[in-house]
Amino acid sequence: MLIDLSIPVKPVVKKYLENKLGTPLALTQNSNIGRYLLCLLRGQENKNEARYTAQLYKFSESITLQVHEHAVFKRKCRFMTPKAIYDFNDFINTEINEDFCAFAEVIKTMGQGWTMNEIADAFLERQNLTCEDIKHDRLIKAFQRHRDREEGKEEQKMTVSIKNNLPNCPEPAAPAVSCVAA
Repeated sequence: MLIDLSIPVKPVVKKYLENKLGTPLALTQNSNIGRYLLCLLRGQENKNEARYTAQLYKFSESITLQVHEHAVFKRKCRFMTPKAIYDFNDFINTEINEDFCAFAEVIKTMGQGWTMNEIADAFLERQNLTCEDIKHDRLIKAFQRHRDREEGKEEQKMTVSIKNNLPNCPEPAAPAVSCVAA
């Protein structure tokens, strides 16, 4: 049996989830979003809860997710704290950035000669989002950070491979001294 969970979200998160998961929004334990949500529903207390409670005004929309009853009660998932609501919205924003980076990588690999603004427009259109929902600059900066991380990984791999390919040269041995009398 499915139960409905209502979660406050930002408008862009609501649009993205509706586009990605369809309507009604049904989550399973097989998706990253579903697994993460079930972890958040365990309701761990946080000493900085007031900080997150003060930021709940940013979440002007609300989504209703359908989750299997046994998944919630079996795992002792009871409620979402304000920090969990904040973390869920942050997780979905990260998912949006990662989807854009993957989309931009494919377009760049194909060599279409598109500008980053054109790639951002195509991504937003594909996700049924508008420029008011997500600014181009945010997506472009996310892609630049993605590229910087990838370049850092490549440099690290090259450094490791150079170190691993150096021959193991033994230390020069002291000259042998003969103990046998001639």
